[in-house]
Amino acid sequence: MYNKEYFEQLRTKRKAAGLCLACGKHPYPCEPCRKRNRELIKKKRDGIPLPERQKSWKTNRDYFLKHKFGINEQIYNEMLARQNNGCAICKKTTSGDKRTKHLAVDHCHKTGVVRGLLCAACNKGIGLFKDSQQNLTNAIAYLQK
Repeated sequence: MYNKEYFEQLRTKRKAAGLCLACGKHPYPCEPCRKRNRELIKKKRDGIPLPERQKSWKTNRDYFLKHKFGINEQIYNEMLARQNNGCAICKKTTSGDKRTKHLAVDHCHKTGVVRGLLCAACNKGIGLFKDSQQNLTNAIAYLQK
């Protein structure tokens, strides 16, 4: 029987000791476990034809948007069209992130309200200023010196 509390405590102990969370034998990051996981993922992925994987990507993205931000792919595309297919701040049409072609969904971390779509650089910039208007105002004043 799976005991969730037990495994959470085990992971916490391993993390505190700097050990691999999966095996607990090697220092983190554990290359043997990472290699095994990569092989398992590749084996699973190779058994699924490309059209099926692409369907999964769409449903996974829709699930991610709904779960994380409360919007779906259609609302995302409408927001993107309202922003002329670009970042709400710098107007770039690419995300600037090599991992994804999509613009990031910018949201308030206190209220969860979606503000718009941003490229990776603008999204990181807003995040590094901790969503603070005062911090951004101070940065503008600094740049104007």
